[in-house]
Amino acid sequence: MLNIHKEAPSEGVGILKLEGEVTIESAEQFREALLEGLRDKNHLMLNCDAVTNIDFFAIQMICSAHRSSVTWEKLFTWHGSPPPAVKKALQAAGFSRSHGCDLCPKDATCMWV
Repeated sequence: MLNIHKEAPSEGVGILKLEGEVTIESAEQFREALLEGLRDKNHLMLNCDAVTNIDFFAIQMICSAHRSSVTWEKLFTWHGSPPPAVKKALQAAGFSRSHGCDLCPKDATCMWV
């Protein structure tokens, strides 16, 4: 089960705090939260500190949100560093990188580094 808590620490900034399992079963809920956050905020941060499991579908959704944020000239980043369970899933899915993706502007830090 996935719980999503939304925070707005300052004007134009939002944090999505994910708690529990981010899997295909919660895909629609996660997708809607990402779209709303990117639509309403200039900088959306993803906090995964309380994530116990994340699957490939959720990682693909994060990648898609990142791509959309670049296109919409918004900032989409991690809030802190992803916890070990998320890092392990990212590595298993092939999303750990030593350099940013090609979409990121030269002056931006890619969330996949």
